[in-house]
Amino acid sequence: GKKMMKRALIGFVALCSVSISVVLVSPATHWDGAFPLSIDVVAVETVDRNSITYYQCWSEVQARWICEYHPESAVDFRLPAERDDNSDRIFVEHSGTRRFFGMIATYQRPPKLCVQFDVVRMDRKTRCRKAIAIPRARDQRSLTLNLP
Repeated sequence: GKKMMKRALIGFVALCSVSISVVLVSPATHWDGAFPLSIDVVAVETVDRNSITYYQCWSEVQARWICEYHPESAVDFRLPAERDDNSDRIFVEHSGTRRFFGMIATYQRPPKLCVQFDVVRMDRKTRCRKAIAIPRARDQRSLTLNLP
């Protein structure tokens, strides 16, 4: 009775500690990818629709720097992968590491998107930038962009 229970408990604890150590020492596999993000563009008619380009920011600080503090800085803004009348589609980079049993150990993706666009009034063209949040939810892969 009691002796067998004790042995079973010791066996169970040993099994648990072995499986925990396997998870801890198992190598993490790194992966890189991209997910599609649909952007519904709501722009006033003074915004030149074809001038809209995007840049993925890996931190809030970087987004502020590019859009607010140094709006004239040279940054590699990119055209969307697809563009129709009132929506753009871009691919957002993400990466991470996976451990034993597919458990995600780390996950990284840019929190902000910097948008560059031109506003045309009379004969004057003004280049503008705006930072927007990329949705966090895995299933939410669309957002609305209001310009300006």
